[in-house]
Amino acid sequence: MKKIHNITIYVMRVDIQGQQFQGYLLQVQNLEESLCKYINGIIEKFTIDEKFVVFSECDAVVLGMPLNRALYDKTDTLGTIFSGNIIVVKQNVNKWESICESDIPIICQYLKPIVKIANGIVETTDESLLPIWNQKNDK
Repeated sequence: MKKIHNITIYVMRVDIQGQQFQGYLLQVQNLEESLCKYINGIIEKFTIDEKFVVFSECDAVVLGMPLNRALYDKTDTLGTIFSGNIIVVKQNVNKWESICESDIPIICQYLKPIVKIANGIVETTDESLLPIWNQKNDK
């Protein structure tokens, strides 16, 4: 992965107890280093809406990481489940771009916080109902 400097990412966190937090914008100096800092293990990426890329830990669900977000498509069909922290970056052709405030509602339409999964049903909640992550912990 090519090193990208000075980019704004969208971070969607979950703690070890399974508490999800509202996503937030974070200015980072180096995308690759930030992915390694916030996502444990092998990093995989998913493209959503041909505009955004979600980075997550490979096999995090199988490894028992706390549930984070469910990915839905434009028809509200479930695509996949993400566990552990995830990071969203904008993609324009073959280059990464910063996430803007105006991108957040679009991202939240696709990535919904998981309340529980039972009997094959994924129950989600609204992003705004989640607590806010203390970004002082990101330093």
